[in-house]
Amino acid sequence: MMKKILLLFLLFIQLPAMAEDKDLIVFLRGGRTDIKFSFFGQLITGDGLSLGYKSSQPWDIWDNPASLVTFNQSYFNLNFQPQLNFDPNSLYDIDADIIENVDDAIKDYRDENTLVDYPVVQGNVGQKGDMFGFQLVIPLSDQNSRKSVMTFSLSRPVFMDFEANNDGFDTLIRTTKAVGDQNKIINLRMNAVLYGQAHIKASQYAFGFSHLFSDRLAVGVKLGRTLINTKVNGQVKLNGIMETAGTEYAFNDPYDPRIDFEAGETNKLDQNINADFSGQGWNAQFGFLTLLTKSLVLGLDANIQESIVLTGNMEIEQYKIPALNMDALSGDESDEDLIDPVKLDLAKLTLTEKVDNKVSRRLSFQMPSSVGLQLSRQGRVFEAVLGFRKYIGRFGYNFLDTKYQAHLNYGVDMDIILGGFNMSLGAIKASLVNEEEFKIVDELSTWMPHGSLGFEFFLLNNIHVGTKLFVTPTPGLGIKLGYFF
Repeated sequence: MMKKILLLFLLFIQLPAMAEDKDLIVFLRGGRTDIKFSFFGQLITGDGLSLGYKSSQPWDIWDNPASLVTFNQSYFNLNFQPQLNFDPNSLYDIDADIIENVDDAIKDYRDENTLVDYPVVQGNVGQKGDMFGFQLVIPLSDQNSRKSVMTFSLSRPVFMDFEANNDGFDTLIRTTKAVGDQNKIINLRMNAVLYGQAHIKASQYAFGFSHLFSDRLAVGVKLGRTLINTKVNGQVKLNGIMETAGTEYAFNDPYDPRIDFEAGETNKLDQNINADFSGQGWNAQFGFLTLLTKSLVLGLDANIQESIVLTGNMEIEQYKIPALNMDALSGDESDEDLIDPVKLDLAKLTLTEKVDNKVSRRLSFQMPSSVGLQLSRQGRVFEAVLGFRKYIGRFGYNFLDTKYQAHLNYGVDMDIILGGFNMSLGAIKASLVNEEEFKIVDELSTWMPHGSLGFEFFLLNNIHVGTKLFVTPTPGLGIKLGYFF
């Protein structure tokens, strides 16, 4: 993985590592990269500090919207995530992996005099402290004294924050070009400062209603709207000098007389990407619960999801050195040299070309619909719930010519509650498919596990406190504080 990251970095900054013995990396300084990353994702599994508690009533199957009839009092809660961070270097020797992969990547372009200052990566991974949801429940009664309950909630099932800063990547590369019966030595020195950030946030608003038709039948419905925002910003500030026969040529020099700017020529090397997309879509869930016996409850629900189309703006500015053959850095077998001497113009060594990147104002995000079946065996302090869910549709995205999707088949869940302790375990059978230019390039059939551990208790009879540790699909810790009134 680290080798792929390094090669992609070299590829992105247009660093011409040489492929022949006469080409040499004189020195390489990787600099320090600081990475901050936080992520939480429960969009498909629905695990989270959702509404619910172990009650004396048999209706508390919280995957089903009909379970709202459990509430006899108005209720309000807030869901928090405390700030938790750790350095991944404490669990994994990243520095050793970087050294091994850098040595492997540049082994053909160095000699005993090459100076290498290996890259250093410092990470801060975890979850940022924030409130990520609230819920309000209000019980009602109809003319026949049959209970109805309504609710409104706001949640954040997905968010991601990523930021990377590199304080400077420096290199000096030496190559030669045959001119007549002579070989001219050409030195290329480059400095790159990298900054990148990405933010993804999904918010869900939902209105729910349930009604107790009889002592043995409850029905419910929940209508929701999902809003997704994504922002990406990346910048590589590149400066470089080409030197031959004692003469220096600087990139990014707007006054270089050798470059015909009026004719459209350029010597720019900076790289930038900016993207900002947002969109929203509806979802609805219908369900019913029926009391088979005093301790056995059967539930059925249908969840309908609308695909979400994100629209916005995307801009990419990227320049390349014409003599550099990009395929030579891809890792694939290639007969081409990395530097094409024919394209290396000694009169305009810093001449660059703008890369024609594909951009789009549209990103399609697919969410699967599903049908679920639940069976609950309940006692005064113990409860066990088995669930089966059949998915209809796919989860993933379609952007430009790339499509990455999970073909969800079915999922199984088991919830166990003992007093204030609760445990949830489950898995989804899925096929992960990666398509590029409408051709399947990778497909993997797998089980996607998810699970959590929690503890809940009442404080002063009307204050409900809960904590939950999320194990998979993403680790995290949540705190719920609720009040009955």
